[in-house]
Amino acid sequence: MIDDVTAAFSERFSSRWHVEVRAERLRMAPFRSRTGTPPRRRRDVQDVVEEFTRCFATQGIPRCPPLPVRWGRGTDLTISAVQAADPWLHRSSPHLLREGLIAQPVVRFTGERDEARCLKDGFLTSFVNLSLVLRVGDQRGFVALVDHLIGALSSIGIHAGRLTVHSDLSVGARGPIRHLPFFFRCDDIEIGDAVLLWREPDTDVFLTDIGLGAERVAWVLNRGSWSTAAFGGLGELIGTEVLDAVRTGTLLLLGGIREGPRGAGYALRRTVRRIPPEMACSGLGRLVRIQHRYWCRLGCRGPDWPQISQSLEEMAVRSYPSRDPAQVSR
Repeated sequence: MIDDVTAAFSERFSSRWHVEVRAERLRMAPFRSRTGTPPRRRRDVQDVVEEFTRCFATQGIPRCPPLPVRWGRGTDLTISAVQAADPWLHRSSPHLLREGLIAQPVVRFTGERDEARCLKDGFLTSFVNLSLVLRVGDQRGFVALVDHLIGALSSIGIHAGRLTVHSDLSVGARGPIRHLPFFFRCDDIEIGDAVLLWREPDTDVFLTDIGLGAERVAWVLNRGSWSTAAFGGLGELIGTEVLDAVRTGTLLLLGGIREGPRGAGYALRRTVRRIPPEMACSGLGRLVRIQHRYWCRLGCRGPDWPQISQSLEEMAVRSYPSRDPAQVSR
């Protein structure tokens, strides 16, 4: 399997890239490296999504609507676009819930934090997992999609000369499911990965999960601060911790999730604890309106922003008397 994949990479890229396979590792870098320059106009996440939609439409790959943020099958929340393939991977259905390009809002509480318990640059609790979830017939089909992704990055302004691809060629296993990941870096910042999945013992059809963090793509494209890439002008005015909490809380409430002691409800509760009560008392309307528009432009639907703003304000204020400051960012 690994030999077939590395051979497919060499066949597709060796005329344009250095493809090195050594000591069970693969590393690819273009013949000519380049440094990036900021675009004349700042490109936001919506620009990234729209350009990828256009590029993959020319390859006959449609853009699909996102999955609901509440999942409840193995995980309480949607944490990756590849969950659209769960029925097929686990043999409960011959079909995928979504197949194509998915701009998927996801929620993960695993972002790296510094000693002050603040999220490090490049990490968010909720973000856009821009992913190709498709079935292909062989390893060449997988590698061709990787090539198309590199072309889409070039189209938006991230030249291939800034990229590297690497893998330790280690096949992971979860039950009968096997997965082999390859990681993309731009200017030494990891922006996504391409994962080849299959079910043992079947190797006649493979699944691709080629995903990028859309906010990270905007970051390396604009070459500015992380806070501005993630939150626009608000990022320089308000701490990213607060903005991250408001954005995540808005997404969860858009998904119909209510505060509770466990599961998705507890995810909302722990998110709201990071919103300062004094800010909630003075009103979150402007912040919520901006984050509501952010998610709705990606296809999310739910309550209007005034209702969400009121809910977040009430929860943040209500949680204040019992709040332990040491637990706010946990």
